[in-house]
Amino acid sequence: WGQNSAPSFFPDSRLIIKYITLNQPNNMLSPKQTLDTYYLEARRDLLEVAALLDRYDEAVKNSDGSVAKDRRLVVLREAMEILASPDHANSDRTKQLLEHFSSIS
Repeated sequence: WGQNSAPSFFPDSRLIIKYITLNQPNNMLSPKQTLDTYYLEARRDLLEVAALLDRYDEAVKNSDGSVAKDRRLVVLREAMEILASPDHANSDRTKQLLEHFSSIS
């Protein structure tokens, strides 16, 4: 297959867009294409985090009251604050999160 074509085994047009984008670094996605491509995955991942926090809260309610503070919960909440920071052109949230998680270990 050529530079502008994707292999036929890609079942989803979002994967084709990702493939083309990764193989043509000068061809950035537009803001709309970015959301069209990644929105559902991001929404799923946020729902996973919400489910984790709900399970944790439920476990705390069902415990005998002697729940030790877990630093990982604090780290996750701090990470969410990083993600919720206002949008601006110079924000590199991925780098910020990687640095945040590596500083905790």
